[in-house]
Amino acid sequence: MLPDYFKNTCETIAGTCMFSNNFVQHITSGNYWDQSNDYKPLMHTWYIGLLFQFYLLYPLIFLIVKRLFKVDFEKKFLSTLICLGIVSLGLYFYSESVSFKFYMLPCRLYEFFVGGIVAIVQYQRINYLKTAVLLHLMVLIGILYLLEIVSPNNLVVPAITVLTSYIIFKSKDCDSHILGESVIAEVFIKAGKASYSLYIWHQLIIAFWRYTINDYLS
Repeated sequence: MLPDYFKNTCETIAGTCMFSNNFVQHITSGNYWDQSNDYKPLMHTWYIGLLFQFYLLYPLIFLIVKRLFKVDFEKKFLSTLICLGIVSLGLYFYSESVSFKFYMLPCRLYEFFVGGIVAIVQYQRINYLKTAVLLHLMVLIGILYLLEIVSPNNLVVPAITVLTSYIIFKSKDCDSHILGESVIAEVFIKAGKASYSLYIWHQLIIAFWRYTINDYLS
């Protein structure tokens, strides 16, 4: 391992141990597709840092809303998630820094909040139609922002987020055994359990392959 690669690896190890590798990546490489990232075994733990920061923030928002609104708490919390999600989506489209919108929590919060909205609707039995309209309002605002943005790449992450939430919503209404809730849920659960471990491990294998066997990968 060359000294520069060793330094990069040590930085990602320190960032991973402190659940802040997304900050390290934002400051050091910036570009997710930068060639130097191919040699970082723990490069993909940036997302663990993002998740940890969200898990610190989310209960705090929950406690604040619960203290402020003791009546109709579920609906107030739902409205809070929608409003903060819209702000986050706006930051995602407005930010000119590709690195900031990729690695930093403010531009990623709307993805997590959509998950919170889905959970509230499913378990608290809040009106589906009203929530669906509010959820897709976020998409409409994103499109308005996109009128000022040239790169279509900004559509990818919001589109995946909305598509996933739509599938989860529709799986609750599906009566067909083939497309029914249990079948769809089972597929998504298995894929979800496998996806992140594959995401972590393939980077370890590729990085050490480059160090020890062959530097070139087609």
